[in-house]
Amino acid sequence: TKLQKPVEVHISGEETELDKVLIEHITDPLIHIVRNAIDHGIESQSERLQKGKSKVGNIYINAKNSGSEVIISIQDDG
Repeated sequence: TKLQKPVEVHISGEETELDKVLIEHITDPLIHIVRNAIDHGIESQSERLQKGKSKVGNIYINAKNSGSEVIISIQDDG
């Protein structure tokens, strides 16, 4: 990345069904949220090592159905 922050992305909930139109509407906001998690949530490699963390940050993306809604969560380990 431009910030030199190595990150692994973990995705769960791939079986969650989404309408194609919905996917088109949420793609850009999801990319923005993931970029913000990396920019502002994940520390630099040296900061992570000082805190006893792996030098590689983690981003977790999960999708699940909840009744008639779909819940998408994005977390970082920064």
